[in-house]
Amino acid sequence: MNEYFDRTLVADFPILYGQRYGDLHETAMCWGFECCDGWEQIIRDLSQQLEFLNERTPVWVEAIQVKEKYGTLAFYITIDAGQEQDVRWWADIVWALTDAAEMRSAFVCEECGGYGERRDGGWIRTLCDDCWERRTG
Repeated sequence: MNEYFDRTLVADFPILYGQRYGDLHETAMCWGFECCDGWEQIIRDLSQQLEFLNERTPVWVEAIQVKEKYGTLAFYITIDAGQEQDVRWWADIVWALTDAAEMRSAFVCEECGGYGERRDGGWIRTLCDDCWERRTG
């Protein structure tokens, strides 16, 4: 992901991306967002939902890695609900949000953000017809 999107996501969602500049021995977020710019809106939408939970509920969510894997978004997190009695209830909400974003990415071009399809050319990617053509041209 380009530097501008990386910086603005971290600035806009400081709790969620608190590990962004952490030590490489402790978090994979030190590598930044390991995907193309086309998924920035998906990541931003998910980040807004998770940061809302961070700010207004007893749940604490931090991203530990955000990347492309097998042509879809892989959004790895840690969840802490503190002393909340029913931690599983909060975790279920967080997992539902991340699962929805990951499913959405299967239909969004990684490069341009348009409609995409999963394509196998040695490395599985989700690309629109134009971006696929440019890659295989």
